[in-house]
Amino acid sequence: MALDVDTVRVVGRWFKHAFHGSAPLAHRDPPPDNRWQRGDVVDALYLADEEGTAWAEWYRHLAERGVPPGQQMPRGLWTWEIDAEVADLSAASRLGRLDLAVPRPGRSAWAPTKSSAKSCTPQDGRASWHPAPPGPST
Repeated sequence: MALDVDTVRVVGRWFKHAFHGSAPLAHRDPPPDNRWQRGDVVDALYLADEEGTAWAEWYRHLAERGVPPGQQMPRGLWTWEIDAEVADLSAASRLGRLDLAVPRPGRSAWAPTKSSAKSCTPQDGRASWHPAPPGPST
């Protein structure tokens, strides 16, 4: 199915946290659900553009589940060199073309986004690109 989606080229160094000594891209069967996708529809690779962002997202993930960080240590960062053409979902108008709303902080916005993941999954392996949801400082 062809989607009405603009694309953007993403190039640069990105970061992903992982257990110390783990593989850079572990096979997970079945893939887990995450903030923006359902594992039973599509797996996801979450990358951060800065080291601090990768750590902050990891701490947020633990806090939402009530897991003390010490129970998930040691951790490390993998560095990824990315050069990819991806779907650009960074503006409300682009999301609207796919009948998606602008995500808002909090779990209440995740279900509609996840239910649309299947229709937004590119058939040729391209990824989607969207800004992080606004945090407390916005």
